[in-house]
Amino acid sequence: MNKLNLNIPEKSLWYLFVCAGIIVLIGLLAIFPMHKINAHKLNELNKLENQVAAQKDLGPIYLTLTKSMENKKELTLPNPPSKAISREEATKFPDIFKATAEKSGLRMLSITPDLTKISAGQSSLVYNAVVRGDFVNFRELLIGLGDIPYLEKIEEVSVKQLSDSMELQAIVWLKVSGN
Repeated sequence: MNKLNLNIPEKSLWYLFVCAGIIVLIGLLAIFPMHKINAHKLNELNKLENQVAAQKDLGPIYLTLTKSMENKKELTLPNPPSKAISREEATKFPDIFKATAEKSGLRMLSITPDLTKISAGQSSLVYNAVVRGDFVNFRELLIGLGDIPYLEKIEEVSVKQLSDSMELQAIVWLKVSGN
């Protein structure tokens, strides 16, 4: 076999090794970390693309939910500012109470003023009310009464179970002016 005989000076071989080492060093210090950074950026890009795809898929569902929330009746309880009424207007309260009870699905049995709690100069008028019906409808009655601005408070509520329904009794205080 023929041997290849290269006659390269030793100094040139050192330059060749040094240059090859510099190239390898640049490859290790610059290209390899850049490759890792690019791989990381590619992973982040893939995650973002998946999130965008999920947003596109969930967008119509989100719009449907927001439209249904806009159409939904607000579930806040009435809380009008308190005001006093005259005693003459307070005599109309039994009719208002009866209408509210019937609207709630309850049957009014009685509503009478409590004469034991009436005194001269008192700024409240007290009624004892008795209704009959389902307990769920009583909640609707209380919400309806909460909408009356001159209702001062409901002092006492008692519930009695009967054979076919429930009897609900309440003591209602009205805010009246001295006139």
